[in-house]
Amino acid sequence: MKEAMDIKTFEIRDSATTIPVLCVRVNMAELERPDFEQFRDGGWAADEEGIVYMIEIPDPCRAAYDPFNWNSRARTFCDAHIYVKTEWDKLVSGQVIDVEFINGEKETCKDNEWKARE
Repeated sequence: MKEAMDIKTFEIRDSATTIPVLCVRVNMAELERPDFEQFRDGGWAADEEGIVYMIEIPDPCRAAYDPFNWNSRARTFCDAHIYVKTEWDKLVSGQVIDVEFINGEKETCKDNEWKARE
């Protein structure tokens, strides 16, 4: 049985970009009736599976569950969000989501920036 919500953190990397994010995957089929009411009011349907809500941590804090609804850094957030949503079960919390690597622009994935500071 899946949990109603899974939470993971990631470090999104792109050209000259490092962005920490918190992601929540909502498994609508597992939510109890009171919880479902809150999500339905937000426009989500009961039959939707694996909605990923991505929250940008730095100020200003922004969030979206639609990968195409990021106003700035459209490529970085859109590509990373789609990748996280489709690969959720394979990803571990704390992992780097390297947009250049995902798009085949680089042969290797970048390391976590915080590890480079150690």
